[in-house]
Amino acid sequence: MLPYKKVLVAIDYSELTDVIFKKLETIHKDSDANITLFHVVERDMPTLMGASQNEAISYSREWSSQENKLKDDAENKLKKEAEKYDLGKVTCLAEVGVPRFSILFAAKGKQADLIVVGAHGARGINKLIGSTAQSIIKNATCDVLAVRNT
Repeated sequence: MLPYKKVLVAIDYSELTDVIFKKLETIHKDSDANITLFHVVERDMPTLMGASQNEAISYSREWSSQENKLKDDAENKLKKEAEKYDLGKVTCLAEVGVPRFSILFAAKGKQADLIVVGAHGARGINKLIGSTAQSIIKNATCDVLAVRNT
C-alpha cells in the first residue's frame, strides 16, 4: 500500500495525459488517497498602461468573467477525462495562471503529499530556463512523481 493520502495530479493535456491517468489507476488501486486533478489554463492579462481608471475597471471585470468561464470549462473537461478511468471519486480543479506556480500553490493548499506531473523532454529555451516539471521537483515540499512516456 502506498503511503500517499493526498495526491495532486497536474494535467496539461499533452501526449503524456493518458500515461498519467494509467499511473493514477495504479496509485488508486494501491492506496486510498484522495486524488485531485488540477489543470492550469495559461493566460496573460494584457498591460493596461495608459488606460483610464474606468477602462481598467471595465477590462478587469470582463477578464474576470472570462477567467471564470475558462476555469469552469477546464474543470468540466477534467471530469469527463476522469470518467474514462477507474479512479474512484476524484476532485477536479482548474485555475488560470502560470503552471509552475499554480501547481505548487495548489499542492500546498491541498496539503498534498504527492504531486504527479508529466516529464517532457526540455527543448529550446526551456532547456535554459527550466521546465515546469523541473521547477516543481526543485521547489515542492512533498514527493513528486514525474511521469515519462516509456
